[in-house]
Amino acid sequence: MAKCRAPVFVGADKRLEVREYDLPDLKAGEVLVKMMTAGICGTDVHMWHNPKTPAPMIFGHENVGVIAELGEGKKLDAVGQEINEGDLVVFGGFVPCGSCYTCTIAKEPTSCRKGITYGTTSNNTPPYLRGGYAEYVHLVPNAGIVKIPSERQVKKALLAVIGNRTIVHGFEKIGGLQAGDTVLVQGSGPIGLAALIQSKLSGAGRIIMVGAPESRLKVAKDLGADQVVNIEEAKAPDDRVRLVNDLTEGRGADVVIEASGGSTAVEEGIMMTRIGGKYLIIGQATDYGPRAINPYNITRKQLRVAGSWAAMPHHLFRAMQTLRDLEIPLDKLFTHRFRVEEATEGLETVDSLQSIIAVIQHK
Repeated sequence: MAKCRAPVFVGADKRLEVREYDLPDLKAGEVLVKMMTAGICGTDVHMWHNPKTPAPMIFGHENVGVIAELGEGKKLDAVGQEINEGDLVVFGGFVPCGSCYTCTIAKEPTSCRKGITYGTTSNNTPPYLRGGYAEYVHLVPNAGIVKIPSERQVKKALLAVIGNRTIVHGFEKIGGLQAGDTVLVQGSGPIGLAALIQSKLSGAGRIIMVGAPESRLKVAKDLGADQVVNIEEAKAPDDRVRLVNDLTEGRGADVVIEASGGSTAVEEGIMMTRIGGKYLIIGQATDYGPRAINPYNITRKQLRVAGSWAAMPHHLFRAMQTLRDLEIPLDKLFTHRFRVEEATEGLETVDSLQSIIAVIQHK
């Protein structure tokens, strides 16, 4: 029986162990993907450090690969495109159940607790291959894969699944941008840079990026940020709020996007949003417990505040469409590549903010 390798999480802050797994036999509707590239996400780093993360686990929820095998049944991707063995595909990390209250009545399938997750759940039961750091990934029926039209679009497809799809979903939540809006992005990592890209595409008149380190802020400027606030220089929250007010004639930004996960970010973001503005919270994806905010300012400023979690395949497809013909300095974004046996070094690189986007690069 054919086998593949995967770097496996075995405990908080421990080196990932490279293990071998048998490739599974497929049932109807299932897909086996030979991985090309998986993003090393900040969420992976948080899970690696977190003693509550269940082990064993194979990380990797931002994935591009080649269809190695298709089970019996319909051969269509999540948006109705025909797929065959050998096709390039991109997929995220979550498959909602489609039948619970959250999916059908609340209509928030990305918050479904009964679905299947890839890259964020224990792999202690067959078929084991549930994360993109592995050389192969086993996908259940209706797993939300989207066909990549050509090899030239592979990096843009990966960029779409790393952040851009999440921002497309978030913009849905807040009713989009108005032409000429001043947008402030908190966080200069991959999600923040995706927010910058999608804001430009949505007609933002001015974009302010708040983040660090300087290397990331430089890339933000290359992508179109008009002003940056370096949190390594403006270290106090009050100083950052004051700088933003100075940049916005004392009003604050029309739209603020929280993409940092920072412990003081939400209170800062509320203070940086203008009266009647919109505040989109995407970066708070790890439960660190209660954080202090002053809700009076939400009421007094009459803010529209929305949280947004992950994305569905149609958001991924739309993100791919927005990036298709866009000129992007991809080499400045994809800065670090690691082999399977180097996955721990990849996590350390992302953790230390040395990278813009780091990936597990399979052969």
